[in-house]
Parts: sequence; C-alpha cells; structure tokens
Amino acid sequence: MWTKTRTLALESVLTVVGVLAVAGCSHYWERPGGSVADFERDSGACIEDAKQSPYGPDGLEAIYRACMRGKGWKRVEVSVADTNQFRGPEDAEDFLKPPSPLSGKRYYQNR
Repeated sequence: MWTKTRTLALESVLTVVGVLAVAGCSHYWERPGGSVADFERDSGACIEDAKQSPYGPDGLEAIYRACMRGKGWKRVEVSVADTNQFRGPEDAEDFLKPPSPLSGKRYYQNR
C-alpha cells in the first residue's frame, strides 16, 4: 500500500511540474534577420488576409499561421522571448485587437 501511495504521489508531482513548465511558455514568431518593423508589416497583412476568409472565426488562426510561414516566419514556444521574437494573434479575439509584437516576457526587460 505504501508503495502505491508513493508512486501516485511521484506521478502527481511530475504532472504538476510538467504543467507548470508548459504554462510558463508563450508563442512567438521569429525569422532570421527579421525586425519588429518586418513583423508588424507581415503580421498586419496576414491578419487582413485571415479576416477576409470565408471560413469565419474558426479559420482565422490557420490562415494567419500559413500566411506567416509563407513569409518566412517560424512560430516558436519559449518562456522568455529573444529580441528577434514577436507576439502575434493566438485566438479569435486577438484578431480584433492584436497584441503588441514586443509584449510578453522578454530578455531585455530582465536585465
């Protein structure tokens, strides 16, 4: 009985640690040599493309992400963003009011 309880406790701790590790991460977009001005231009164009989609709110993210990949951007998940990583819309509400590209936890803010 004691072994089962101990195993269950260990599994619970590992689950909590895993959830906390993932919860601290956010999605950003990066492209070698990409600046915030490049991101704002490309992201704005992709947001407008997504809004014109006949698929409605459910298709916004997929169209936006495909458009951004087509412009050479890669979506990455990190806990703290580097200077060449920028925030874009992640859900349907973000398409109405996109987040600031420099929002989120950033390296330069921690120095």
